[in-house]
Amino acid sequence: MTWIKQNKFLTGFLIVMLAGVGAFGWLLFSAKGKYDDAAAAYETQKNDRNRLHNLVPYPSAVNLKTLQEEKAQAVEAIDSLQKSLAANQLPLEAITPEKFQDDLRTAVNEVKGLAGPRIPPGNKFYLGFDKYETAPPDKDATGPLARQLKTIVWVIEKFIDANAIEIRELKRDELPEEAGRAKTAKEEKTAAGSRSRTDKGTPKGDAGGKPLVTKSGFDLTVLADQEAIRKALNAIVASTEHFLIPRVVEIRSDNPKAPSRGGELGAPEPAPAAPPGTAPNPAGAAAGEKFIVGEERVILNLRLEAANFADVASK
Repeated sequence: MTWIKQNKFLTGFLIVMLAGVGAFGWLLFSAKGKYDDAAAAYETQKNDRNRLHNLVPYPSAVNLKTLQEEKAQAVEAIDSLQKSLAANQLPLEAITPEKFQDDLRTAVNEVKGLAGPRIPPGNKFYLGFDKYETAPPDKDATGPLARQLKTIVWVIEKFIDANAIEIRELKRDELPEEAGRAKTAKEEKTAAGSRSRTDKGTPKGDAGGKPLVTKSGFDLTVLADQEAIRKALNAIVASTEHFLIPRVVEIRSDNPKAPSRGGELGAPEPAPAAPPGTAPNPAGAAAGEKFIVGEERVILNLRLEAANFADVASK
């Protein structure tokens, strides 16, 4: 105690120095702990990164099973939709070219018999199959041609049933099968190269490369009143046997000139005089009146496309 009293400055200096050393030691220990924690976290993250970087990606058994189940459900749903769509069309028939010519001739005669004067005189009207009147089609094309023939006859019968005034013109698109299936080696190579560039060799369609949906169209021109047009179009779009898509429906009046009030239609005829002693008949006054609008005939230019769906039942 005597020494401390005699050396107060040195004693205070030693106390301050010890406190500073203690504080510095505590700060150093704390920094060392934080450093160790940060280094440990860094090492953990580095190891995880290296592990993930070198890991070969592969789904787990549970995820793989779920993926396969979802894929099977999707394929089943698509096949079910394709089958339901394929049911809304006429099936393909295996017939000979000569049988098709006979059926075509019979169909033409039946349509002409039903239509009667609705087909203008001089209109050959061979249902768009004029080239097969004298020459048979290719064997591979007879099935699709027979189905197209039935569809066209069915549509024309709807207009006949609706009391169309005149069936003027019919033009159909040729089917791909009519051009033949033969291709040169160069065409096959070009087609294969095109598929490899677009979808890596996998053609769009079913497993055999056949398109799932094809279409065939035809154009029809009909003269009728408005009610007959409405009735026939409603029957066409409501069919469950033919999947027909109206691509173009153009309707115009057969007389583009606007009617006048008295010149072209004539002035209303005077009502007959009422017998003596009777009141004038109001209905008789209107007996000679003629309608200006509402009785027009219209010309329908109709473009129909038949959607043909591939049958997946045999896949």
